[in-house]
Amino acid sequence: YRALCKRRFALLSSLGPPPLLGRKAVVITGMPSHGNGEVTVVKRGLLPFIEHTGADRLHLQACETLGNGTLRQMLKLPCGVDRNDWIAAKTVVLFEEMVRLVNVLEDTTCTDVRCPKMTAGKQLSYEWPDKTSGKALPMPAIDYMRNLVEWAHTILSNGETLPLDGGPFPEHFFATMKTLHRRFFRVYAHTYIHHFADVRDHQGEKHLNFCFKHWLFFVREFDLVSLADMAPLSQLIEKFEARANEVEAKSEEVCEEAGKIALAFAGDGMSGQPHGDRGPDATRER
Repeated sequence: YRALCKRRFALLSSLGPPPLLGRKAVVITGMPSHGNGEVTVVKRGLLPFIEHTGADRLHLQACETLGNGTLRQMLKLPCGVDRNDWIAAKTVVLFEEMVRLVNVLEDTTCTDVRCPKMTAGKQLSYEWPDKTSGKALPMPAIDYMRNLVEWAHTILSNGETLPLDGGPFPEHFFATMKTLHRRFFRVYAHTYIHHFADVRDHQGEKHLNFCFKHWLFFVREFDLVSLADMAPLSQLIEKFEARANEVEAKSEEVCEEAGKIALAFAGDGMSGQPHGDRGPDATRER
């Protein structure tokens, strides 16, 4: 069992920042098309995007920024991009990361016996809303996460919620995104509180931290989840945000120093003397 856990978490750790998933063309029927009842889409991971549409290009951009600059800065709304388009594209990326984590937990440490409820500590548990009865049902953590993956996939692959043809977003779009991300948090909360020792023992800590910070800084940037809803991980969130503040402050200092150096070189160029030859009275430097 422990050997299996080690292989699974080693694989998770080796992924690094989640890569851009492969492009594979598939045909989805029953969607608006050019008249033949079919439309060709590009499928990356779990969700379809019509190739060459705004959603497709933004999904690419959202993935490709994962290795550039400070994590929090790269999640800000790009210039000229619609806010809802960016939230939709990034939510798909974050969903795919969350699914990978659920898959690892399901195959290794999270079982019905070990986690009979979806909890985030001893005092807090989450129940899944049953569509038929309208009641909230307690269930094992892994069943809750399976339901979440299926439900989120249904929403994100719905062309009415995330228009694939460049059409307008529905009025309920932002509220739906907030509900999605609030439930995504519960997966991270359960993992950190109940499975972090397993993750750490099998070298998956860095990847888990990266995925959570990726999600955290995004929802904080666009006010998708309240701090009250993230209370189970409040101390960890404070730590990650404090570290991000330090990194960004250091980055600003480096940029400011680089600007001063550039201005100094520009001043040398405007003096009329080539750099390194400041006239007959110039002092030779050693």
